[in-house]
Amino acid sequence: MYMKHNREFETGANAFIVDNMFSCVAYWTCSGALIAKLTQYFGFSLSVSNMLLSFQSMLLVLQLFGGYAYGRAENRHHFLKRYNLVWRILLPIVLLSPLLPKSIGGIVMVVALFSMVAGFQFISPGQNAWMISCVEGKVKSSYYSTRDLCFMVMFTAVNFLFGIIVDGTVSKGNALVGFALLGVIEAVLLGVSVYYLLRKMPPPGEAHAREKGTFWTSVLLPLRDKTFAKILLFNMVWNMSNAFIGSFAALYQIRVLELNYVYVVFWSTLGNVLRVVSIPLFARMASRIGWKKVVTIGMGLVLLTGVLWMFTTKQTYGLMFPIVSLLAPVPNGALGVGLFQFQVQNCPPEETSIYFSTTAALGGLSAILGTSMCSTLVEVLTRQSATPAYWLVFGVGIVGIAITMALTQRAPLEKR
Repeated sequence: MYMKHNREFETGANAFIVDNMFSCVAYWTCSGALIAKLTQYFGFSLSVSNMLLSFQSMLLVLQLFGGYAYGRAENRHHFLKRYNLVWRILLPIVLLSPLLPKSIGGIVMVVALFSMVAGFQFISPGQNAWMISCVEGKVKSSYYSTRDLCFMVMFTAVNFLFGIIVDGTVSKGNALVGFALLGVIEAVLLGVSVYYLLRKMPPPGEAHAREKGTFWTSVLLPLRDKTFAKILLFNMVWNMSNAFIGSFAALYQIRVLELNYVYVVFWSTLGNVLRVVSIPLFARMASRIGWKKVVTIGMGLVLLTGVLWMFTTKQTYGLMFPIVSLLAPVPNGALGVGLFQFQVQNCPPEETSIYFSTTAALGGLSAILGTSMCSTLVEVLTRQSATPAYWLVFGVGIVGIAITMALTQRAPLEKR
C-alpha cells in the first residue's frame, strides 16, 4: 500500500513538471520576438507594439482577482481545469489571426492575445498554489530547479524551430503558411498539456478551509505583513524597471535594428542553452550562499545586459548583439527559481494563493506604469529625431534595476 501511494505521488509530482513544460513553452514562445513579428505584419506603430509585447507583465494585476477567486472556490479542482482550458484554447487563435483579412485579423490578434494572457495570469496563483499544496515538503529541494530546467530545454528547442519556420516563411513573404504552421504546433503542445491537466495531475490539497474573508481583507493580508511587504516593494520596482529592458529589447531587435529573425533566434537559442547550463549551477550556489545572494547576482547580470543594449546599434550589432543575446537569458536561471523561493518561504501555507496573487498584482500595476512610461518615452524619442536615442530607454531601466538590487538586500529569506 505504501509503495502504491509513493508511485502515485511521484506520478502526480512529475505531471506538474510535464504540464509546465508543454503549457508554458506554448505560452512563452507566443511572446517577445514572435509577437513583434506579428505586429510588424499587421503594421502597428512602435509604441502600440511595445504595449502589446508588455501584456505578459501588465496583466499580472489580474492575478489579484484570480487568487481571491481561487481561495473562495467551492470546487478548486474544477475551477483550475475550467480557466486553464480557456487560455489554452485562445492561444492558437493569436497565431492563426493572419489567416483573416488584415483589417479584421489585427483586431482578432489583439483581442485574442489580451484574453489569452489575461486568462493565464488569472489562473496562475491557483496553479502555483495547486502545485505547492501537492509537492511542498514532500519532494527534494531540487524539484523547482528541475522543473525550470525541463521547461528551458524544451523551450530552447521549440523556440529555435519557430525561428526556422518564421525565417523560411514569414520573412520570405509567405506569412499565412508560416503563422498557420506555428498555430498548429502551439495547438499540439497545448493538447498534450490539456491531457496532463485533465487526466494526470492530482487534485489540490484540501488541508486548508475555503477562504471566507472579503476581497479587501484578503488583499491587505500581505500588505500588513511587515516581512512580506519588503518582498512586495522590491518586486514592484523590479517589474517597472523590466519594462525598459526586457519587453522593449524584444521589440528593439526586430523593429529598430531590423535584424533577420533567424539570426535573432540563433543567438537567443545559444543564450537559452547557457541558461539551461546555469540553472543547476545557480541551484548549487544557492545551497552554499542562499537564494537571496543568488537573486542579487542575477539582477546584477540583468543590469549588465541593459548596459550592453545601450551600446547595441545598427553600427555595432555585429559585435554587441551576440554578446547581449548570450548573456540576457542567463540571469533567469537564478531569478526564475529564486524569486519563486522568496515567496514560497515567506508566506503562510494557508494563504499561498492570495500572497502570490497580491505580489503579482502589484507587480502588474508597476509594469503598467513602467510600460506606459516606456512607450511614452519611445514615442517622444521617435518624433524628435530621425535617429532616436533609444539608449535612454535602457538607461532608465538600468537605474531601476540598481534600486531593486538595493531593496533586495532588505528582504528576508528565512523559513517561517
